[in-house]
Amino acid sequence: YFEVENIASYLSCDDGDIGNSTFILNVYVACESTGGCTLTLGYWKTHSIYGPAPYDDNWATLGDADGDGILEEEDETFFQSGQTYYEVLWTPPAGNVYYVLAPQYIAAELNFLNGADPTEAQEAFDNATALFIVTNPDDCYKLKGQAKKAWTTPAAVLDDYNNGLIGPGHCDDNDPEYQSEEFIDLEDNGVAEQDGYALMQNFPNPFDNATKFGISLPVSARIEINIYSLTGQKVATVFSGTLDEGSHIFNYNLPSGMSPGIYIYSLESSEITLFKKMNIH
Repeated sequence: YFEVENIASYLSCDDGDIGNSTFILNVYVACESTGGCTLTLGYWKTHSIYGPAPYDDNWATLGDADGDGILEEEDETFFQSGQTYYEVLWTPPAGNVYYVLAPQYIAAELNFLNGADPTEAQEAFDNATALFIVTNPDDCYKLKGQAKKAWTTPAAVLDDYNNGLIGPGHCDDNDPEYQSEEFIDLEDNGVAEQDGYALMQNFPNPFDNATKFGISLPVSARIEINIYSLTGQKVATVFSGTLDEGSHIFNYNLPSGMSPGIYIYSLESSEITLFKKMNIH
């Protein structure tokens, strides 16, 4: 993502009057995923057929993961979870180590399929596979001590692998000049809606200091409002908790060190996930 300043100037032939006007042009460069490197959990969450980012066809390389004879990509059933790969990715851990490990496992599996060298993550991946084969999410709620560590240890290794701290490195590291791998084409204005849930355009937008987020809920629900970079990495949580049915407004003050550019903000619950785009000057 780049900002280019354009200046239009004039000189009046009648009276010699001069003036100018400035416009900031937002420029996006879509960088191809090169393989041989890893992409984050956030990337794989947002680059399925459900968006909001462009579809990454590595989802199609999962094959028939659940063995039902149907190729379903992100809708393949994930082991004994009773959920699809996509649903597992978007399930908050809420203290359950199953959902600490499973999303990182899925991201690592897709990174393997994308051509990233698996060597430094293979042992953790294989240990996790053995756990998922014999365990469902309900079995993990009350795990303690060493039993819990059996899940969190491979999760930490796979997290490091997906973020490029070990292994071949993260794809974004190939060229720090680019802040995003994909162009995300989302509408600037209007309301994102689904099943009675609504996420309004933040106001003001663009902004450089503070903004407001508006949402509407059809029922009382536990929700999160999160902010993501264009690469899918979560950079902030605006709100996390339970709200009553109706409309709600949240004030958000920009933290120091948050770079200017385009970001994605979301309304997330167990029922839906809605996204919109915002611009920080």
